[in-house]
Amino acid sequence: MKVRTRLKRRAFGQGLVRFRWQQTTRYFVRLRPPPAEHFSTVDISDDVRAEVQEHRRRLAEDGSLLDANAFQVALSITPADVQTALDQKRFFTVEVDGELYYPAFLANTDMDRHALETVSQALGEMSGWLKWDFFVARRGSLGDKSPLELLAVGDIKGVIARARTFKDEVLD
Repeated sequence: MKVRTRLKRRAFGQGLVRFRWQQTTRYFVRLRPPPAEHFSTVDISDDVRAEVQEHRRRLAEDGSLLDANAFQVALSITPADVQTALDQKRFFTVEVDGELYYPAFLANTDMDRHALETVSQALGEMSGWLKWDFFVARRGSLGDKSPLELLAVGDIKGVIARARTFKDEVLD
């Protein structure tokens, strides 16, 4: 069995990322580490970690994140409906100080909720904070706009395509 390596530059990381390929009799199979272990080895200083936690607390305080009760009231849905949507990856939660919050933009009546849910499903098993980052961060690949801004003007297909690409970049 032959193994070859290939170097490939990724836009989201520093330096080069090495991938291993295993040759089989008919085709190449890409060997991947489990997705949960991608960010466990990243060494973050305590100052940066504290700054991130403080920013997340501010998001919860200023209304960008909603607790479970406020989210259910805003959407007029039952806890069972919320759990079904979470199981289907249509909604996602983020954790702040051990408490789960829902992004307020999921409950925004000005946005197409079906489009938001479709994009969330396209992001798949990604963590809540990575999904949050995808939705709110401006991206050069989207014309220096955030996916939320593009969804507000109706560019659903472009955002879904970028969501799939983002998922592949992060999980590969």
